[in-house]
Amino acid sequence: MGTIEADRAGRGARARPLAQRRGAAKIHAMRALVVSLVVLASAVPARALACGASGPGGVGVAGCSLEEHAEATRAHWRVGAGYAFTSTAIRLSGDRRADEVRHSAAATLDYRPTSRVTIQLGVGAVLGGSIDARHDVDPGFAAIAGVSWRAVDATGARPFVLLGAQLAASATTTHERAPNASAVGYEAFDLRLGAASGWVIARTLSAYAIARAFGGPIFWRVAGEAVTGTDVYHYQLGAGLAVVLARAFDLYVEGVALGERGVTAGLGWSF
Repeated sequence: MGTIEADRAGRGARARPLAQRRGAAKIHAMRALVVSLVVLASAVPARALACGASGPGGVGVAGCSLEEHAEATRAHWRVGAGYAFTSTAIRLSGDRRADEVRHSAAATLDYRPTSRVTIQLGVGAVLGGSIDARHDVDPGFAAIAGVSWRAVDATGARPFVLLGAQLAASATTTHERAPNASAVGYEAFDLRLGAASGWVIARTLSAYAIARAFGGPIFWRVAGEAVTGTDVYHYQLGAGLAVVLARAFDLYVEGVALGERGVTAGLGWSF
């Protein structure tokens, strides 16, 4: 069918004067350009993010686009969901050390009272994991609260800087990998202070580095004995990418290779 239409168009074009053919060619070129731009706009985010991820990652990432400075039009709310995988080591009382792997997910609600400040609340679940390869971590409950402040805007070669704090708590149980092993309680709390800094690329994609310091207690029982613990490393160094789709939806992914290692990914909707 496309060949028949092309032949008809070709015969019509040969019948027209040279000037008309040139005019028609310009019109077709403009139409092709418009179609290409529409396709590109559908595939590429429409807003420019300037900061890192929210949800299980950092707080306030989706609220830092270059277009958010217009108070009358910026989004004030965001709902999101995210997944996090972490791999670290914990130090327990009695001079014991254990490797720990965790999987978790969270749903979050962000409120942006100003274009620079984001407040976040979230609830989620511990999906599972392991401690020292002898204990399985059971599904449990998690909650987070955080705040972020965009201290510096991205302008030219100058990167944006986002500062944030996040408080998290989780409660679950663990059990030994042995027949008829009973479940014991496991609770963890931590406070994280962090910074994200990077650049906006093509007004749609943000690439950034992250640095976080954190600490908090762990309460657990091992062989019937109550023990306390904390993370061995107390820091994270990594990088992330964030992008906005269709002017309201954002996606992010973060990878941390140093300190408490992990991968975080999620999405959100701003309104």
